[in-house]
Amino acid sequence: MKNNFYTTEEIAVITAFYKNEGATYCAGLMPGRKPSSVKQKARKLGFYYEGDKLGCFKEGHTPANKGAKMPNHVYEAAKATMFKKGFKPANTKFDGAISLRKDNSGYVYKFIRLKCAKWVQLHRYVWEQANGPIPDKHIIRFINGNTLDVQLDNLELLSMDKNAIINRHAKYPRSLQESIYQFHKLNREINAKKY
Repeated sequence: MKNNFYTTEEIAVITAFYKNEGATYCAGLMPGRKPSSVKQKARKLGFYYEGDKLGCFKEGHTPANKGAKMPNHVYEAAKATMFKKGFKPANTKFDGAISLRKDNSGYVYKFIRLKCAKWVQLHRYVWEQANGPIPDKHIIRFINGNTLDVQLDNLELLSMDKNAIINRHAKYPRSLQESIYQFHKLNREINAKKY
């Protein structure tokens, strides 16, 4: 089995050929090296393949059938399986439908469909129906921490900076968090007056 260290000769091969020929070509010149290993080493050295990418269309490629109509015999054979105008799949949700979705952090939120292809977070929708639009740089926070409890009495409007401070001090009780926030706000005001 080949060790992981590349010799000076192997690095010279990568330097000379990788950019235009690619990993497979270079690996063929280095017995015992796999293309994936060569590619990884080339990237560490700052080289990227710029040659032809097999299986990919080149920029500006014009499809062979561009502007051509489907032949009648093909159209007739495929007609039964084509979508009809205005067709909607059986699992299409109705306006007002509620769906659960996970965000990148793993939290599950409820979404409501307002119209076709227009979904919004339900807690934001509930807040806006009761209190009007949410101001810029503000969020709606769940008081009890349960993202599925979208009742109005469980929602509060917070500025993003206040939310950041609360998240920073989440290990403390809620009453102490408010005191910490007021302390930081006072410090900011004092520091602003100094300068």
